Amino acid sequence: MTIIRAEQNVLGALQGTSNKNFLINPSLRYWQALGPSPAAVSASTAESLCADGWYVNPGDTGGLYNYTVSRYSVLDADRTSIGDESAEYGVDLNVTSIANNTNRGAGLVLKCENVRKSGNKVFTLSFWAKCPTPKTMSIRGVQHFGVAGSTTVETAATSVAVGSAWQKVVVKLTFPSLSGKVVDANDAQNWFGVSIRFDANTTGRIQITQPQLELGSSVSAFQLPDPLSELSLCQRYFEKTYAFDTAPGTITEVGSIRIWDDNDWVSFFPDVRLQFKQVKLYAPTASAGLWKFYNPTTGTADNIRNESGNIAVDVSKEAYRSIHQGQFAHFYTITATNQFTFHFVAKSSFYTRDY
Repeated sequence: MTIIRAEQNVLGALQGTSNKNFLINPSLRYWQALGPSPAAVSASTAESLCADGWYVNPGDTGGLYNYTVSRYSVLDADRTSIGDESAEYGVDLNVTSIANNTNRGAGLVLKCENVRKSGNKVFTLSFWAKCPTPKTMSIRGVQHFGVAGSTTVETAATSVAVGSAWQKVVVKLTFPSLSGKVVDANDAQNWFGVSIRFDANTTGRIQITQPQLELGSSVSAFQLPDPLSELSLCQRYFEKTYAFDTAPGTITEVGSIRIWDDNDWVSFFPDVRLQFKQVKLYAPTASAGLWKFYNPTTGTADNIRNESGNIAVDVSKEAYRSIHQGQFAHFYTITATNQFTFHFVAKSSFYTRDY
């Protein structure tokens, strides 16, 4: 039996083509992985995805930091200070504890697709920022060549003093040539971008809105993306059935998928195929931790609901696979009488967070 969920792809502009802003989710509207108000995060060894395309880096092996991160709703007073009524959201990062890291501080990493776009080029980063307690931020360009590629390269740091009032930060980033560099053959693993960090052994809070990374040495007015185009680009790397402001694992029926057979005889689903909302950079795989199912009743991962008796079914060992970048198949051995319901999350490319 094959069920096809056909949804129209919203074809947004891909970064670096019709948009001058290379950043993913520059409006900071979309926080699909965590929701806009996630709980405090303890120090860990891995980068954590916050807003789509935005990561918190908790330091490095010299010591890690605890922090909270959330979506900031821009106030009318903020818009007056910034001078732009279109400003709506920002990121609010609060580093709450020090872990004796003498190498570098915690901060944000903004990633863009395809490191080849950065070779031997000048980009200009601009954003509005404020720190309730004034801090010095270090800003660098980053070239990451993938797991099987050359060692990650960072540009020289630019130090910027950020005060308690909104200020425009503008930094020119000169990325080096890729000559002699090995780029991972899996293009989903390489990226370029920007890191914005506190000084080492420093706690602090920073709020950022209207970030823009554009080619060349001049800064221009912030380009507010069309919301549907921006969501479409976000879904190229991360997609879920939940509403975009609802964190995966939330107990909710909204957006869940239900598959059934009207003849009421199905007890075996040899092949169920569904379409992604947006074609992915590459096909997500369960083995790489890029795929999760959730039970809408309990929020449990690797679990779905059998509608016959409202029974929870463990699918952690079921065979499911991406057929290609736009479609997946699942449930080769699952038993259900008539219908079952679930949420799913699929990620692609440089999203590394373990759900």
